[in-house]
Amino acid sequence: MAYQVVLAETAKADANEIYDWVLERAPNRGPAWFEELVDCLYSLEQLPNRCALAREAAEARREIRCLKYKYRNLYEVREAARSDDDRTAPLD
Repeated sequence: MAYQVVLAETAKADANEIYDWVLERAPNRGPAWFEELVDCLYSLEQLPNRCALAREAAEARREIRCLKYKYRNLYEVREAARSDDDRTAPLD
């Protein structure tokens, strides 16, 4: 089953800030780095539970997972509600 990856606005802002930082220091590497990051994040559409629980999970009492790609990328897996009519209902 494929999952839908939904990035929080704060995650998008963080990624853009890091992209600007990388682009400033390595202009030729910035776009490739960003594309690799996006590919890595969207790889969570398949097997999103493959990553270990983050150290923040216990204190937050939530199943926060950590995908490591250059930086720690924290995320949660939410199961989509399904109805008889729509087997691929989007996450809220």
